[in-house]
Amino acid sequence: MDKSETKYLIGFIVVVLFLMVGGVILFSKNPPAATTPVSAEKLTAGTKNVTGPKDAKVTLVEFSDYECPACGAVHPVVKDILKKYPDKIRFYYRHFPLPQHPDAELAAYASQAAGNQGKFWEMHDKLFENQKSLKREDLLSYAKDLKLDLDKFTKDLENPEVKQQVATDLALATEINLDQTPTFFLNGVKMETFSPEAIEKAIKENYGK
Repeated sequence: MDKSETKYLIGFIVVVLFLMVGGVILFSKNPPAATTPVSAEKLTAGTKNVTGPKDAKVTLVEFSDYECPACGAVHPVVKDILKKYPDKIRFYYRHFPLPQHPDAELAAYASQAAGNQGKFWEMHDKLFENQKSLKREDLLSYAKDLKLDLDKFTKDLENPEVKQQVATDLALATEINLDQTPTFFLNGVKMETFSPEAIEKAIKENYGK
């Protein structure tokens, strides 16, 4: 078993344990069941939180919440597969802060505020790596670690444009009837379970072996 397979297995075990305490299982060895596709334009419009080549034939869109334990469990697996296929996947991150998570919305603002200084993905990683510490003072500490302009970062936490980005993502999630985090779309089709194998299958179908 190679390192990537070991990490996938660890991720699978984490989410199974989460299920045992009332969560929803998100990883599967089986490909996702096909559902009605959502247009690529709808899924990807209006966000700057994107990485990967514009001409990628495989598109992965995640709706997520920085305070959601299941989102935290899937985060390293997503990172691994993006690292494995940097030139084949176009990845979009969209905010879906749930009302039961009191710090999720402010954390989403923090990622966008960091993005205004070119460090969205760096803050994105810090938030998932520190899910139990998402209070304002924690966010300011992460901004300091990332060497951001703290005055600008603090102001941007209240910036209407920052808040609108999060509101836009949340409105889209509501429009397409999402009800849990994380939710993934692979080439416009909702993944009923998150499956690295399904993503790799899509890559092989589009790029060959």
